[in-house]
Amino acid sequence: MRLLATVNTEVFSQLVSVLSACGGEVVLHFSKTTLSLVVSQGINQIALWIGCSVQLCFSKYQVSSRNDDIITLKCNSKQLAQALTVDAAPTINMSLTRQGDTNTLQFDHRSNDSTKQLLQRVAVVLLSTRATEDYQEPEWGTPSVSVRFPQIRQVINWVNEMKDINQMVTLKATKEGEFKLYIESDSVTVETSFSGLEIVGETDQATMEEAEALVDLKKFKKVLKVGNLQGCTGEIHIFDKQMAKFNFIVPTNIPDQPTNLTYVLNASTKAV
Repeated sequence: MRLLATVNTEVFSQLVSVLSACGGEVVLHFSKTTLSLVVSQGINQIALWIGCSVQLCFSKYQVSSRNDDIITLKCNSKQLAQALTVDAAPTINMSLTRQGDTNTLQFDHRSNDSTKQLLQRVAVVLLSTRATEDYQEPEWGTPSVSVRFPQIRQVINWVNEMKDINQMVTLKATKEGEFKLYIESDSVTVETSFSGLEIVGETDQATMEEAEALVDLKKFKKVLKVGNLQGCTGEIHIFDKQMAKFNFIVPTNIPDQPTNLTYVLNASTKAV
């Protein structure tokens, strides 16, 4: 079993920060071409799922195992986030190592002239071949409504202004190409909307003309931060009262080969 990579710190650390906002443990699923990061509430109960191509997160990458070159491991999300951000070194090399009886993800922070080196180790639990199947991308089904995501910076600006009103925000999309956000408290309700958006992909053919999902504001802000990468475009797929799925397309250095980045936030049943 072997895992070696040179980390794109800007992207990978932001992905991990989304997960660390949930607290607890995170599952990382490495294959030859894709990386999945999952926060689970139990078997087949995924609370947050992020998937992307490995080229988005790593400039160099090697993975091999007896399980079709797939490695799935579990670790503490906050420890993982800290290991990536503890130092501002331009280069971080990541490897799967063993310290005594403990498997670890080792992060080797190095300066450009190699005069400074910092090693960070995060204890991990390797999951069995059978367990890896529980953390692959689920079959999401058909969303209720899907629209092109509006200009991300405009959404970020609005969310930043609303952070003190409530911990939850409602996302709503309509089949007329409108995307709304609203946040409310006992004394005030604030709403903004974006119209004229393209309807994308397949949607539920039922009579429902709009769909909404109440999601955690802090997690949504972190999703927006990664989605705000230069040149990134996106779509939002809302499964009414169930979840919001975000698909972002991120340009790469390879012409005509962008990478796809997927987030899923489960909907809450009531505002805090």
